[in-house]
Amino acid sequence: MGSPPVGLRRGSGRMATKESKESKESNHVMSANGSQVAIINGSKIQFFDSKSRTPVADINTGDDSNQNKIICSCLSWDGCYFAYSNEIKTICLWKLVDHNKWDIVSKRQINKRPTCILFTRDSQQILIADKAGFVTRLSVSQWNQEGQVCLGHISIILCMAISPDNKYLLTGDRDEKIRISNYPHTYDIASFCLGHTEFVSTIAILDDRILISGSGDGTIKLWNYLSGQLLQSKDIKELWRQQCSNLQDQLQCSEAIISSISYCPKYHVVAIACEDVKVVVLCHVDKPEYKITAIQMMELPGVPVKMSFVNESLWILVSNTDVPFEIWNVSRSDATNRIHATKVAVQYEDDSIALALQGDYFHDCCHVESYLSQVKRKRIGSPSHQSNKRNC
Repeated sequence: MGSPPVGLRRGSGRMATKESKESKESNHVMSANGSQVAIINGSKIQFFDSKSRTPVADINTGDDSNQNKIICSCLSWDGCYFAYSNEIKTICLWKLVDHNKWDIVSKRQINKRPTCILFTRDSQQILIADKAGFVTRLSVSQWNQEGQVCLGHISIILCMAISPDNKYLLTGDRDEKIRISNYPHTYDIASFCLGHTEFVSTIAILDDRILISGSGDGTIKLWNYLSGQLLQSKDIKELWRQQCSNLQDQLQCSEAIISSISYCPKYHVVAIACEDVKVVVLCHVDKPEYKITAIQMMELPGVPVKMSFVNESLWILVSNTDVPFEIWNVSRSDATNRIHATKVAVQYEDDSIALALQGDYFHDCCHVESYLSQVKRKRIGSPSHQSNKRNC
């Protein structure tokens, strides 16, 4: 099944100047599926083979202005389409016409600013969540049709996923809710997963009924999303304590915001990243019992900016312009039967991906406060949040 090829704005979590915090959001830099990785650098999008890390194609959008800045993107499950949205709410759809050439198919407008975007499993529709709490559906084949709003929350949708059988659309919002809607009849709500005490920042589907979620409350939760039943909850700091005693002072001082979760189905492991923390936790999910156990802490040269499993390889972009990314291969030891991740050796001076990440675009991504940090800061300062704290 693999990690969903879904693009969501992610930042390094680093605090910028006051002006930057109030006016800027971090740049979107990567999308991936099982065979390709797309690296975004301003108006240029480069596609890499996920195994060899060699460039196979590129797109030039032709405009480096702020209006054309890509804020979310995704690759289709079959690898034939690539879609993104820019600052002026234009959804651009591209089609792979041969192994190294992409052609523009359509440009369509939506009404509200997107937060995340994905393709349905059959690659026939594009789903776009926005800041108004709506999800808009666009047809891939009928490219001249306008978008149709298929569901709505009462707050910003921050993350979204589609089930392996294409029957359920999962959406997480700023007000702690995960909604499971029947698809394509999304007016019919199958269940809610309720239990987070802060915004739901990231979700990943493990199989046809199990979901893992992360939140601004610093917890990861395992759910049966068909019934809405909570199976397990773990505080990320508890996982840190289990794996990394030498970083306790740094980790315990960090305000835990789960920024990204990615799943590797072959080994039943999830990688978990947090804002402002230069580590990624690798956890095993025991399938019969559905229990989460930390198995490894991966220390990084910077804060994770974007992270995704591509088959058994974990790709991590980090807020370090000298060492802008790392790749960790997950495997099982024949001798001990233990699952572990091993870092891939990279010569950054002449590596194609490192070269694709050079320039101001990625530099800005590393030094502007992330959208999730902004959401947390604004919620903490809101009157309703302060009232809730007083009533606790």
